[in-house]
Amino acid sequence: MNVLHHIIQVVMGWKNYHLYQFEVGELVIADKRVWDEEEMGPITDVKEVSVGEVFTKVGTTVVYEYDFGDGWMHHLELVDRSIHPTQEVLPLVVAGENACPPEDCGGIHGYKELLEILKNPKSLTKDGKQDVFNQFTS
Repeated sequence: MNVLHHIIQVVMGWKNYHLYQFEVGELVIADKRVWDEEEMGPITDVKEVSVGEVFTKVGTTVVYEYDFGDGWMHHLELVDRSIHPTQEVLPLVVAGENACPPEDCGGIHGYKELLEILKNPKSLTKDGKQDVFNQFTS
C-alpha cells in the first residue's frame, strides 16, 4: 500500500508533506514511522500490506485520507481485474474530474475559494485575497 500512497501523491501533484491513512473497513493502514498509536490508535504498517492483499476482488473499496488538516478523502475501488498481460503502463487511472487541488490550499473550501479567485482575479484587491492567490500561482 506504500506504493499506492506514492502513486496518489504523484497523480495529485502533492509532495507527501502530511500524514495519511487507508481505511479498509475497520482496518487502518498508515506509516508507523510517523504515527502516534497512543494518540491516534492502532494501525497496520503501510509497508507490510500489499495492494493485492487489500484489493482482493472487484468491488473492493478503500478510503484514502491525506492531510488530516485539509481532510482530502479519496474513495478507491477496484473496478476490473485482468489475468492477461497488457501493453499499458500500470497503474491506470480510469476516471477523475477537474484539476487537482494544490497542497495546503485549505481543503475543499479553500480549493473552491481558489477556483473562484482564478475565475475573477479582480476580486483579489477588493477581498484582500492576494496572498492566497500568490501562494498557489508562484
